Amino acid sequence: MAGLRQAHERHQLRPAGRIRPGARGMDIGPGGGLFPGGQTHKHKSAPGPWGGGEAMAQFSVNANRIDPYKNFKFRVMWDGRYVAGISKVSALKRATEVIPFRNAGDPSSEHRSPGMTRYEPIILERGITHDTDFEVWANMVHNYQGDAAMSLRNFRKDIVIDIFNEAGQKVISYKVHRCWVSEYQALPDLDAAGKAVMIESIKLEHEGWERDTAVKEPKES
Repeated sequence: MAGLRQAHERHQLRPAGRIRPGARGMDIGPGGGLFPGGQTHKHKSAPGPWGGGEAMAQFSVNANRIDPYKNFKFRVMWDGRYVAGISKVSALKRATEVIPFRNAGDPSSEHRSPGMTRYEPIILERGITHDTDFEVWANMVHNYQGDAAMSLRNFRKDIVIDIFNEAGQKVISYKVHRCWVSEYQALPDLDAAGKAVMIESIKLEHEGWERDTAVKEPKES
């Protein structure tokens, strides 16, 4: 009995998780499991609900950049050239109609499916100068001279909205398809005591937009 007691005490004094190799060169781990001799057991945490691992880099080319792009450097192009003086472009937005339905035998809730998608009009603004690009395009849809002055061939245009970084490099570009002018503001409210810049604007109806995937992240210096 004394011999068994001494063996038991020696076993208790050994470091947990590492027992001398057995006859087949196996170690006993902390939970009693066997591992090849000389190896230590490493626990790996199970992936979380988001799959674990590192987050995707926001900037793949410029790894040191952490700032999102700003909203104040942009240009708008149609007819193959940039239009001068544009100071504001409204957001690119779309919304898809939700169609609810249910079967008579379903629980007291409804299914939902996507319906028609509507693209919001885009409003362009700029200070009034002697450049007539806004007016010329608006006159292609309606002209005071009458219906015969409307340009059925040219009143729809594709436009391009280019976004630039702080250094003036193009970073993002969107193509907007089949635009036409539904509203034109030739003059703003006038005020004899005013101190504001006069603004003209056009409202563009269109049939959708898409990002130009050919425009890649530029290398920043």
